[in-house]
Amino acid sequence: FQNRNICVNTLPENYFLDSDNIYKKCFNLCKNCHQAGDETNNNCQECINNYKFLEDDSSATPYNCYEQCTFNYYYFNEDGQYTCSSSNSCPTQYSKLIEPLNKCIDDCKNDADGYIYEYENKCFKQCPEGKKTYEEQKLCLDECYPEQFEYNNICYNDCPTGTYKLFQNRNICVNTLPENYFLD
Repeated sequence: FQNRNICVNTLPENYFLDSDNIYKKCFNLCKNCHQAGDETNNNCQECINNYKFLEDDSSATPYNCYEQCTFNYYYFNEDGQYTCSSSNSCPTQYSKLIEPLNKCIDDCKNDADGYIYEYENKCFKQCPEGKKTYEEQKLCLDECYPEQFEYNNICYNDCPTGTYKLFQNRNICVNTLPENYFLD
């Protein structure tokens, strides 16, 4: 230990071994770490009790520990500060939910981790199975809008190049014209 000249057999909790073989204290939210940390970059490898990693979240620095929220929902406020929701739902200004993370955000399209598609006030990396993707608006739909065309489970305002419009009960695009159809 630095300043104490004590030798130990095992790594004490909340300390790391530096390049000079001296144990130094981790940031106070770390159970253990790989290097010194501070408030903005904890450098924790494991958090103390009642704290958790947000390493899947691009707005949080990797290896940072954050308070475990009572209601599990959290958001980053206008100042970028981690904030726990005061209820078991997202606050009004952060009404969209990234469900696997329990993170509340203001708009799915703004999410840097790729949860950019919205369906029923939840954000997804890709639309849930059975839902259509409206790429232009970053929405997941039960069905394409009446004026749109569907191709490969994606809603388009017009069929993609190299496909044909097929008007039959609903507007769809196909790669090849079926028998008994002609181009208008």
